[in-house]
Amino acid sequence: MRGSIDKIGGLDFIFKLMDLVPSTDENSVRHYSNIVREKSELRKLINVSEAITKRCYASEDDVDDIIGSAEQGIINITQNRNTTDCLIYRFILMKVLKSLRSFQMQMRA
Repeated sequence: MRGSIDKIGGLDFIFKLMDLVPSTDENSVRHYSNIVREKSELRKLINVSEAITKRCYASEDDVDDIIGSAEQGIINITQNRNTTDCLIYRFILMKVLKSLRSFQMQMRA
């Protein structure tokens, strides 16, 4: 593990990086994980919108099919909000931040 840490700049770099984060308390982590979730949803909306736009310009499909596909794409995004993936990422992030904070305290002691 020591070699891996050295490859990214050593412990000093990790501690400096941690100091750049405003806070590693649960509320801050929740706030930042919500930002990540929202950006993910926006990317999904962009992808669905691009697919709809391509189908509209191609004019190869029936209008009702395009509308139905557009509706389904948006419904899929809304149904997947706050699902397991975000909860898993949030849980993992909380564990990692706790471990890093603990490790930081041990190294400074």
